[in-house]
Amino acid sequence: MNSDPVNDPVNDPVNDDLNDIDLAIIRTISKNEGLNSKAIYQLLQNQGLDITQDIIKNSLKRKLTKYCEFRGTFKTGGYYLIK
Repeated sequence: MNSDPVNDPVNDPVNDDLNDIDLAIIRTISKNEGLNSKAIYQLLQNQGLDITQDIIKNSLKRKLTKYCEFRGTFKTGGYYLIK
């Protein structure tokens, strides 16, 4: 099988640096630990960020796993910074 690194899709996730939205999520969690993704979305939307709840969920599950974790049940749990 011939592999062309330019034209073939990348299968491995790319390790990007954190963007402004990721940093805003971390700041929000640090000020208000225990929030779920919906509450984080509402706080960030009130700050005027152009963001969706899906962006927050994806960042929390893919990019921010080194910085925060989900504790509790699906219904009542929330995100906390890893210390």
